[in-house]
Amino acid sequence: MKQNSTIWICLVLSLASAVAGWAQEKAVPVDFDYIGSYLLDKRVKLRDGETFEVPMKKIEYRVYTDGIKIYLYGGAEEVGHTAYEIYRSDGILEAPDKRTIETVAGIQAYSVTGSVLRGLTLTQRGLTMTTQPAVSGVVEVIYASRVKKKFLSQQIRNEEGL
Repeated sequence: MKQNSTIWICLVLSLASAVAGWAQEKAVPVDFDYIGSYLLDKRVKLRDGETFEVPMKKIEYRVYTDGIKIYLYGGAEEVGHTAYEIYRSDGILEAPDKRTIETVAGIQAYSVTGSVLRGLTLTQRGLTMTTQPAVSGVVEVIYASRVKKKFLSQQIRNEEGL
């Protein structure tokens, strides 16, 4: 009986070690700095010149960078992210109203996963993500506003009764 319990303990410890290693690989790398949190405003799909708003629950996006890549995390946990390559960091043109255009500090980045092209525009005010699947005529655009608190995930779940 003692031999069975020893084997069981070894199996449990091996599994725990494997899970800890997997979680560590998925966690934010130590050389990445936190940029900010952004809260979903709206999600739209564009097809044949028509815009369709897609209802979504509130999602908090957390953004980290090492100056070369951007890691974008969505949801409650720091596991699973989309990695973007920064290709422009010298400013973004914005139109705060319909009469003016100004250059503000910002970053543009892209990601190609499989045959899906994603674009990211990031400023102090907001985040815009575009998704363009290769075999679809639909473009998805997500708009999110910057928030002051670092982690809103628990607050969002409480508000939605989750």
